[in-house]
Amino acid sequence: MNILILDDEEKIRDGIAKRIDKYGFYYDNLYKAIDYNEANKIIDTCNIDLAFIDINMPFMNGLDFIQLHINKNISFVIISGYDKFEYAKKAIELGVVQYLLKPIDKQEFISVVEKIYKQKNMELNKLNDTVNKIINNININFVDKEYNLQKASQLLKVSNSYICRILKNENLFFNDILNCNRLEYAKDLIDNSDKLFVSEIAEKSGFSSQQYFNCVFKKYYDCTPSQMFRRQK
Repeated sequence: MNILILDDEEKIRDGIAKRIDKYGFYYDNLYKAIDYNEANKIIDTCNIDLAFIDINMPFMNGLDFIQLHINKNISFVIISGYDKFEYAKKAIELGVVQYLLKPIDKQEFISVVEKIYKQKNMELNKLNDTVNKIINNININFVDKEYNLQKASQLLKVSNSYICRILKNENLFFNDILNCNRLEYAKDLIDNSDKLFVSEIAEKSGFSSQQYFNCVFKKYYDCTPSQMFRRQK
């Protein structure tokens, strides 16, 4: 969980941070921003999950700031010293999780953060299930030389970009996983057979051509398949 606190008052920023620690909410990183420019840089470079945003700050309204980042899967909590109906209405329209008034009520704060953590955990579990489905699909089909990202998307009934995005969230890449499976299988064939030609191993491992197999194999094992064959003898 990465958390951002945007408020021009140091007392408020530190107060929210202390509450998060005091009430035992785990986080990976906690960022504090004094203005919208600083907050923009943080959001653009970090995967923020939860953001506490002061609604009244110089240069930009908090609701306008939220609207700029509405598609980034961030759970926004408004912090305001003003109980204005127009603000609350706009916040609801933007999907803001909660509108907290200063001074922040303890129970209300705990309740909203618990709600967000529960939702994020559900999303993470769903993401992990999807990642496992993709990896299992690769594990099952990698020996098919016709199998690629397009074929995987057809089998899983999702788009190419969706698969890439889900894997990227875990710092994984489709072709890396696919080639790793094929190379490990090829090495196993080399270790346990002295009757197969390199071209046969390439085909049995799912590679579309011997040339590509040799290139990827050397990059991964720092030697060609033929060289590894000779080492096994």
